[in-house]
Amino acid sequence: FNDAEVLCKGDGYLQIKFLDTSVISNVMLSDVRKQKKRRWGEVTTAPTPVEVKKAVHEKEKKKKKKMSKKQRQNDMEQAKEKEKKKKKKMSKKQRQNDMEQAKEMEKKSWLSFMQGNKTVAKNATRKSIFASPDNFD
Repeated sequence: FNDAEVLCKGDGYLQIKFLDTSVISNVMLSDVRKQKKRRWGEVTTAPTPVEVKKAVHEKEKKKKKKMSKKQRQNDMEQAKEKEKKKKKKMSKKQRQNDMEQAKEMEKKSWLSFMQGNKTVAKNATRKSIFASPDNFD
């Protein structure tokens, strides 16, 4: 630490006194970045995860720019194929939903038909099908 003094080392932490503000604080070792020495003697800090992510993203951009025509065509074909699969999956899902709705409509119509047959006129009395006729001689 250039602007701080290490007061005490603990298990997984450091107690540091900052020289310019005289503030004492506990710092986790995982939060401390190691310093790297370059060939010319200058000291730099290790990059943060955000900086690393940006650098990787920029490398990927450069790599895509340097791709050959054939590689770009393969990437385009893969993207088209992916889009086709996505559309096919959506249409399959829509078809299944339509079939399910048709089944539900058929079920409802059957249930309403069955409930309609059960109703008996209020004045009518039920007679047994095995009963003998009234005018039997």
